[in-house]
Amino acid sequence: MILMHCRNRCIAQQYNQGQNSRSHMMQLWWRLAPITTIAVLPNVRQCCHFLRSAEDARSIRQAVNDVLEAAAEPSTTVEERRRLLHFVVVGAGPAGCEIAAELHDFLKEDARRLFPRALLEDVQVTIVQSGATVLNSFQKRIAEYATEKFQRDGVRLLLNCRVVDVMPNELTVMDKHTQEKQALAFGVCIWTTGIAMRPLVRRIAERIGTHIQSNRYALVVNHHLGVVGDTHRALYAAGDCSTIRTVDTHASADRLFQIADVDQDGRIHLYEFLRFVRVIRDEYPQLVEFASILEPQFHEGQSSISRKEFEEWLALVDAHSTALPPTAQVAFQQGQYLGRLLNTRFRCWPATFDELEEGLYPPFEWRNLGAAAYIGGNTSVMELPFLDPLHGQFVFWLWYGYSLLHLFSWRSRFLVMVDFIKTHIVGRDISKF
Repeated sequence: MILMHCRNRCIAQQYNQGQNSRSHMMQLWWRLAPITTIAVLPNVRQCCHFLRSAEDARSIRQAVNDVLEAAAEPSTTVEERRRLLHFVVVGAGPAGCEIAAELHDFLKEDARRLFPRALLEDVQVTIVQSGATVLNSFQKRIAEYATEKFQRDGVRLLLNCRVVDVMPNELTVMDKHTQEKQALAFGVCIWTTGIAMRPLVRRIAERIGTHIQSNRYALVVNHHLGVVGDTHRALYAAGDCSTIRTVDTHASADRLFQIADVDQDGRIHLYEFLRFVRVIRDEYPQLVEFASILEPQFHEGQSSISRKEFEEWLALVDAHSTALPPTAQVAFQQGQYLGRLLNTRFRCWPATFDELEEGLYPPFEWRNLGAAAYIGGNTSVMELPFLDPLHGQFVFWLWYGYSLLHLFSWRSRFLVMVDFIKTHIVGRDISKF
């Protein structure tokens, strides 16, 4: 998430000819503040680990090492050892599946080199998912393949189960169909589901007003990523701390039909519809995306559409307009968009932000480039908008190469590549730091 605050400051300039002038500059402060993962259940923060930052990763690494060493103690009972070696991941989205896969790989590949094999026979990785499948944001074929892969690897899947209570070293889960409850004793629990605002983001929403910022999980932004309700037009938000406001078009059907029906004859002709799409592009960008659905009707034996057909189209748009997924891909594209927007603003000075957003710069449009997830054993699944679902080891290398190329510097690429090669040759480093 990127927050930017702009303040006008007046500075003096002196040209080569000796003339003095005063101009304004925009002073920017920005802060990276990723949203944290929490839940409404008590004790979650105290009893579970999260995975949203480098500090969280270190905490998980330390906890895994601690339970392995505690389980290896001769004085540890069999029951206590089984509890210590039970690793639970709550949530089966991409983050949950990837951490479960990496944890399984570590326990089956690297831990075996350092701990007795008899000890690791009690190791169990469990995924708790409230939905019916893992990776439910992917296509059905990918979800089924990932489910089969986890089951072959011995990862336990508790699907259609919801966590109802969290205690130190124990979860209580309930089957959503049978309402039966069971207790899961664990050594390490990693919580990857549920989102909420950071304190900074919450204070911003409260300062603007909850009647305007009514979303409980993110700041509502317009289609230029400006925070809704910010009267100074100085605040932008991107990434999973924000959600783009989608206006209910069907509720504004009367006004939209009046805008479209230029000749006021009660029907919309093709030239009127094309003009309408251009006029409402900034206020209702989602209508532009779905214009291709309605446009062919003008060429199928009718030169115009009725008000009823127009309202049916608006209802279809509202039904299919969804919020953007909270992924790094969306945040990356929004960051690029904000950079171009601010650069355009500075080039077009002294135009105001309102003038810039209304006429000089298009609204943000997300391009779906696909998604991928690692599911263990050097195997990945990938979903691309222009190909059938892909899975297997080849997809893992494809995904890894793509991720490597998107690092910012050759130094980072080299270090990541060396670390990857070292891991595959001598195994993961499990030293404490």
